[in-house]
Amino acid sequence: MVLEKHSDIDRRVYFKLVNVSQSDIVSFKISASTFKKELENLHIGESTVSNFYPKYLSDPRGSVPLLDTVTVTITTANGVTKSIFPDLYKGSCAIILIDENFQLASKLPSSFNH
Repeated sequence: MVLEKHSDIDRRVYFKLVNVSQSDIVSFKISASTFKKELENLHIGESTVSNFYPKYLSDPRGSVPLLDTVTVTITTANGVTKSIFPDLYKGSCAIILIDENFQLASKLPSSFNH
């Protein structure tokens, strides 16, 4: 049972989403061909941690595996912005920053405790 859980965890991408924009986010939706996920109410300066299972469109053992595109829809009181989620491979963790233009930037965490 422990090995099964470890295998499941290892197939996911984990991310800490940080709102460094100047607006409260009413809704943050991520979607791809195999999943949809919605996170709500991410206020200025707040963060949340989530995960998803990336879908590979090519052999993941290749030198540069091709990933399914993950689309992001960010809704604020001022409107809706669409973007593409950065490529993250299974088993990885990243911090995703939402900037003042609602663009996404990823960085590798030194720790998720920041």
